Amino acid sequence: MKPCKHLTVFILMLIYGGAVMSQDEEGMCEYQLDVFERAGKYGYRSIVSKKEVLPPVWEGAELFQGGLARVQSGGKYGFIDPTGNVVIKPIFQFAEPFYEGFAAVAIKDNDGIVRYGFVGPTGDWLVKPTFRYAYRFSEGLACVSLDGKKAGYIAKSGVMAIKPRFDFGNYFFEGKSIVTISDKKGFIDPSGNIVVPCIYDAAHWYQEGLAAVCKDGKWGYIDHSGRIVISLQFDDAQPFRWGEASVKLGNKYLRISTNGKSISEK
Repeated sequence: MKPCKHLTVFILMLIYGGAVMSQDEEGMCEYQLDVFERAGKYGYRSIVSKKEVLPPVWEGAELFQGGLARVQSGGKYGFIDPTGNVVIKPIFQFAEPFYEGFAAVAIKDNDGIVRYGFVGPTGDWLVKPTFRYAYRFSEGLACVSLDGKKAGYIAKSGVMAIKPRFDFGNYFFEGKSIVTISDKKGFIDPSGNIVVPCIYDAAHWYQEGLAAVCKDGKWGYIDHSGRIVISLQFDDAQPFRWGEASVKLGNKYLRISTNGKSISEK
């Protein structure tokens, strides 16, 4: 499957969504459709029967997310419903899938500058395109930048809830968002308070109460208070899921539990 591609200033996590087979962040299907390619065009087919459901007419296509699928035509992005009807015409320079009823999209203004805002499922502007970039909403907040230099967070009303003072921002998970100040990573809460100081070289989102962080080339895990609960000893570390996380220690790849003990080794 060839997803609709875009360039963005920040690191974006992989998002899967799509037409009659959709997948949310946990990998759960909303619809029983998958994307397929034929002669350089993309359409949708049944996961079960593998039969074509929507013909391949798009330059790019994604799985459904929030009831709509992001598609690409003429180099622009729009959205279709599971029957193939174009709900939002492909007019955007960039578009993220729908989350929490909003989709972050970008369009050129009268001066040719790309501005980001948010639309609803009918294509109406819910937050006007005034930002130099914007991420999707998560836990009621969205990371945005007015000048492309400092990042803050807006509420769904469009009001700036956390003033722009970070070099980079991100999504909220488990009530925390990764932020960057002077190339160092930390975490803030929904009020904008720095709850984990920006002292780490890299960090992953909180999952199951723990976040993987890296300092001086070594990874470990912190809890929501910022306390190191699994020492910084690994050469790589991934977020926890279902009580386990993948880590690398030297030449070994391990799976560990939330107490840091090895479960398996590869």
